[in-house]
Amino acid sequence: MARQREPRRDQAKEIWLKSDGEKLLKDMAKEIGVSDSQIRKWKSIDKCSVERCFLSR
Repeated sequence: MARQREPRRDQAKEIWLKSDGEKLLKDMAKEIGVSDSQIRKWKSIDKCSVERCFLSR
């Protein structure tokens, strides 16, 4: 059985999208309580650019 998706991952994506991709990853990480490298990893795994993420909303 697969692990449940980390809820902070979706929270980070929403914060980033609301800022139109302008918010620094390290600021988002501090806000939700994870490392900035974790935010980068989630973003990379989700293949999320501003354009792509807005299209998938």
